[in-house]
Amino acid sequence: MIKEKYDIIYNLSHTDLDGYGSQYMINVIKPLLTKTKIKFFNADYDEVTEKINLIFENVLKNKDKKMLFLITDIGVSEKIIKKMNNFLRGNKNIDLTYKLLDHHKSNLETSKQNDWYICDTNKCGSSLTADFVISEFNVSSPDVQEHLLNVGDFIEAHDIWKVDSEFFNQSNYLSEALFSVPFINELEEVKRNFYMNFIFFFMKEFSENSYIVEDLEKNINVIIKNAIKFMSPLENELEHILNDRNLRTTHKVFYFQALQYREFIKPNEIIDFNGKKGLLLYDTNGTLFQYFSKYFLERFPEFNFMIHFKSNGKCSLRSADNTDVSVIAKLLDYKEEGGGHPQASGCKIKVKQEPHSKNEAVKIVKNIINEKLKNNQGNFNGKSQ
Repeated sequence: MIKEKYDIIYNLSHTDLDGYGSQYMINVIKPLLTKTKIKFFNADYDEVTEKINLIFENVLKNKDKKMLFLITDIGVSEKIIKKMNNFLRGNKNIDLTYKLLDHHKSNLETSKQNDWYICDTNKCGSSLTADFVISEFNVSSPDVQEHLLNVGDFIEAHDIWKVDSEFFNQSNYLSEALFSVPFINELEEVKRNFYMNFIFFFMKEFSENSYIVEDLEKNINVIIKNAIKFMSPLENELEHILNDRNLRTTHKVFYFQALQYREFIKPNEIIDFNGKKGLLLYDTNGTLFQYFSKYFLERFPEFNFMIHFKSNGKCSLRSADNTDVSVIAKLLDYKEEGGGHPQASGCKIKVKQEPHSKNEAVKIVKNIINEKLKNNQGNFNGKSQ
């Protein structure tokens, strides 16, 4: 019998194997927590303050709930600790509990200042989270306990670099394989779910079939496909794609992302070009953009083109219909020298200040299009001649 102590759990974790591994521990018991909502967040160290602020916003919207703010595999500064304590003091009417599970030696002294800050340098974040989950929620099932502890030990071999561990090579391969498939920035929740499912099926393959890295490597495509299948009911087209042996497995993940991405598009993100509808991806993986745009535009023909805007102003454009993106590339290029092929082109946008987000990049592109079309510069109709 599991013990439910909170209405909502907010978990902020790192973006490496150990960070997602920590969230995996919580996700394992999630089906058992029938009354508790769990909301996951991830952050690199330069994003920690931003994500904490976001969680505080969520907390303030649920003042009548009993909540746990759990930070895993992230060490925080004294400044952030002060910020968190001030939030508690300023909101004494809110039933909010902190727990921070850290294992970085650099934060050992800082952790001693607060009873909610646990720092154990002998374990990784995943192991600490496994211990915490078992204790905090009274996980009594021996099978669940064993699984959590085993996965924690496995990830620990990589994360704290235990070169003498029997799992060292296999754990390193898990990390490499996990992050070998890039994801669209906006699909953070989809990516997180994929990673947690990937860990599950990797460990299943490891425990049931083979301890050998080369054998795991041979079966990595099956692991990836199982991770996708486990995430949502399969549409017929996705099932067909997953069974297509003539398509690389990474491309199957790109196609899966293309299906997911439609619901994340906001109206203000759509770029209009003489009646043609376009979308922009900001600073993502170039290979991902090429194939993701192909699959997305073919699947959702109401959109005509996509732009990949890099932070340095370089852009790649793709279309899947009769929209001539070489025309759009020439319009966007600051020297009007951009172009290429009707369905695959590139250009360089000169920006006064480097954009820091997709929204900023979209505004830059929209402003250029509106200004040049207004001035009727060139034959920019966006149609193949």
